Amino acid sequence: MVKLNWFNGLKMPSVYCELTTEKIEKLNEFGYTDFKRSLSQWAVSS
Repeated sequence: MVKLNWFNGLKMPSVYCELTTEKIEKLNEFGYTDFKRSLSQWAVSS
């Protein structure tokens, strides 16, 4: 699994899984909304 670490705005890699049928399936893709949501988790209240 990939640790989410938004460094200098670099896009996080998508997460894929290779199935036993030798097909590759995309499990997750990260975008700007995920980045924005991660910022709100660290909001400081006064």
